[in-house]
Amino acid sequence: MSKAFTLVELLIVIAIIAILVGMAIIAYHQYLPKAIRASLLSDLRNCISELVIAKQENPNASLPQVVARCPKSKYTQSLTLESVSPIKLTATSISGEVSCSYNETSGAISCIDI
Repeated sequence: MSKAFTLVELLIVIAIIAILVGMAIIAYHQYLPKAIRASLLSDLRNCISELVIAKQENPNASLPQVVARCPKSKYTQSLTLESVSPIKLTATSISGEVSCSYNETSGAISCIDI
């Protein structure tokens, strides 16, 4: 009596592993857009904080230079200052699929899928 696995048993194990990997890939692709959106929001909020601090410390500060120094995560392609007064700031993802904007007048941050 041999104590080795049969070919059928090995094929069943490989099939189960393939199914689990497929499920993991699907779950990953569902969570990635949420992670990108959260990363954009974080970068946008951090840059807003830096802009507010710069305006309070020096009312004549060059806000485009402040935005240029804002740190970006690996998912953020650009932070664009669209207006200085009131501040309007937009963050765009590397994939170009998500864009988040801040408007100082309303204080609202909104994200859209492009």
